[in-house]
Amino acid sequence: MRILDITRLLPSLALALAVSAAASCGGGEEQVPTPTPSPPPAEATPTPEAQFEEGPVGLSEAELARLRGAVGALGTADPFHFALTATIRAAVAGITLDIPVTAEGDFSPPDASRTSLTLDMGFVLTEFDTVAAGGEAYVTDPQSGDWLQSPGGAAGLLSSPAGLIRLIAGAADQLEPAGRGTIGGTQAVVLRADAALGVLGEGPDETAAVEVWVGEEGLRPLRLSIEGQISLSDLGGQFHSQIGDGPGSLSAEIGLSAFGEPVAIEVPEVRTVLIDGRLPGDKKFEQINLTIDFGESHPDYNSVPATSGWHYGPPHAPARWGVHDQFIPDEILLQNLSQGGVGLHYDCPEGCPETRYEKKARRAGRAATWLRFVRR
Repeated sequence: MRILDITRLLPSLALALAVSAAASCGGGEEQVPTPTPSPPPAEATPTPEAQFEEGPVGLSEAELARLRGAVGALGTADPFHFALTATIRAAVAGITLDIPVTAEGDFSPPDASRTSLTLDMGFVLTEFDTVAAGGEAYVTDPQSGDWLQSPGGAAGLLSSPAGLIRLIAGAADQLEPAGRGTIGGTQAVVLRADAALGVLGEGPDETAAVEVWVGEEGLRPLRLSIEGQISLSDLGGQFHSQIGDGPGSLSAEIGLSAFGEPVAIEVPEVRTVLIDGRLPGDKKFEQINLTIDFGESHPDYNSVPATSGWHYGPPHAPARWGVHDQFIPDEILLQNLSQGGVGLHYDCPEGCPETRYEKKARRAGRAATWLRFVRR
């Protein structure tokens, strides 16, 4: 196997290699460029100011039934605009993280939505767009902007925020009056269920706190809140590689507006490049890039060899730049990627010289470098 410093590669070679580089973590003897800070997320629609007064509401059974009916019917009739802020609490490589998520977009019945979503891991900010329709979900590649079909379809809690909205609507019969308030200048009745069953989990002990603000005029739900324990695998395919699939918790608030305004949502064209009638490989989302102690356990990588994820720091990594004839653990190689390196791997127990060749590449002002390639 050959490990290369990308600064020594010819431009044409750099364009020919598709590599998922891990985020820069420093260390090593090579000169490491200063990382460019992640751009701030796009400014979302401001949440309307809300004032709440807890206490008796004085509703008749018929009035309470109408309010619950308005919540239960959410997402079945009129289109609307939504703005979501959420926090996912997850244990990643033994460290508990609070991961902010923001999403804003439009929903059109029966199941179509488009969303701009931001996932903030603190050291990595990921922004992508999603479209859900017909039970399928599509997501943009954060690097290229190309549309990809999201694994698992639109079943994830955050593959389409409309899915989370419908879970809350399904708990309408468990809501009880909690008080009155105003939100964005609109009078509202606040309904609440502190231990709603069957919302985020189906177990007998899995409950969620749900709150819905319903405007008194027009009976429109204006703000939804939910908090409870989840399985991280339920969030959606685009989150799995970032935070894994263990237990966690979700706290989310969703503001709704622009009911009834026309919304046009088109299913994106997914770019598929075939080689000899088949796909050349599988798309792998970037995993969390976290420095761990030598020998420390961590979740599985999502590719072989690994292209992102948990890795060692100095003095155990990076590996020496050059040709290595022995296996090097992924935890070490990922530190090389984080410093702008490229790894070319081959698996040749008998040496297989017919599958390899060496090429001498020169660059002005630089010493000659030997590059090793793999013929497939």
